[in-house]
Amino acid sequence: MSSQNIKKYFLKGSWEDEYKEVTRDQYLYAEIQSSHNSVYGDKTEPSSAFSHGVISGRIECVKDRGQFIGYFDGSAIPNPGKMKIGGFLQDSSDGQIVISYSNELGNGTNNEAEYLSLIELLQSALSKGITKIFIRGDSKLVVKQVNGEWKCKKSTLIPLRDKCIELLSKFDQWTVEHVRREFNSEADNLTR
Repeated sequence: MSSQNIKKYFLKGSWEDEYKEVTRDQYLYAEIQSSHNSVYGDKTEPSSAFSHGVISGRIECVKDRGQFIGYFDGSAIPNPGKMKIGGFLQDSSDGQIVISYSNELGNGTNNEAEYLSLIELLQSALSKGITKIFIRGDSKLVVKQVNGEWKCKKSTLIPLRDKCIELLSKFDQWTVEHVRREFNSEADNLTR
């Protein structure tokens, strides 16, 4: 089975759906291979990504029992305009969705909606007593700013970024990772 098929199977439904032959490890390997191929091209094996430190510890983070995987997204139509946020949190041990949300908000920008969606995901996870979280979103700006890789200069985003960092500090273990939009389609659908 190709890595693209594995990703399509995962995105189509939960782990208990008709695609039981796709394990979380297979899906994760497909994600790593896809990331690897976008960085290195198809000429080398994904194992070289491990030896070069490109995939540092992310596999253990996701496979760890008690770990939860969250996806978030936000939109503003038009931009700026009416904001909508959506996301969900999945238990990595059994694939069960433990949190799902889709909310309409007031007016704002797309980036504000993305931040507000991440805040909603983090607050919901903390209210359930979750201590380990692996988060994926398709907003490169939000992910890079929360991880401290990019500066946050816009005055309307600074308090939202600070709130995310404050909430993340309450988790024992956390990762916030950027994914391409096609790998965030379920959260994206919740914003429509």
